[in-house]
Amino acid sequence: MEFNHIIFIRHAENVNNLSVPNNELELTNLGIKQAINVRKYLNGKFDILVSSPSKRAIMTAKLIAPNFNIICDERLLERGWGNKEHNGLESDDEAKTRITNFLHEYISKYPNKSILFVTHGSLIKLSQDVIEENILARSNIDNCDIVEYSKNKCKKIIKNKLKNLAK
Repeated sequence: MEFNHIIFIRHAENVNNLSVPNNELELTNLGIKQAINVRKYLNGKFDILVSSPSKRAIMTAKLIAPNFNIICDERLLERGWGNKEHNGLESDDEAKTRITNFLHEYISKYPNKSILFVTHGSLIKLSQDVIEENILARSNIDNCDIVEYSKNKCKKIIKNKLKNLAK
């Protein structure tokens, strides 16, 4: 898989509310600060912005790039895979195939561009497997952490220092 420059960001911290559907969760005040903090780092570092359509991911993307055209793609949704027999969720292999096809499509469509993906931690972990062709490549990704790949597949992880210490 050849590409120019890819950046992944896990959405900012969201409110935990079991009465709200997972894809409708909003950001906390800390999450808003996390996304604004990321904006300062990423200013001008990307050409294309693709986000999960979940509310917390879109809110994060809008805070990072308020004047940017955001492409929403359902394939960046976190679908809670693991046990295929449990509520018809996708298996690890199905999720990996989905993210592999997704990455190939965007890399082919924008070959010389820097692409920012705002998504969920589990999909970023699978993306690391795909890009680095190594299941041991996975790094733990917290809210608003950045995983950045250069053309030669060098990975740089920038940890967002704004954390909720009360957890």
